[in-house]
Amino acid sequence: MNRRPKTCLTDEQKKIIQRAHVESFLGAKLLRHHISIKYGQNTPQNKIHKYLSELGLAKPKY
Repeated sequence: MNRRPKTCLTDEQKKIIQRAHVESFLGAKLLRHHISIKYGQNTPQNKIHKYLSELGLAKPKY
């Protein structure tokens, strides 16, 4: 069975997520909109949440 390979965040996207989180202290859903407006990048909410969780900056989803 062929599966589509997972896409990983680039180093630039990781820097933008960290910078945006420091600026706004928003969660993944609102941070996604903040990044798209301020930085012009569309980063999926689940990737943002996963990265923030790796850094220990996100609360559990539920």
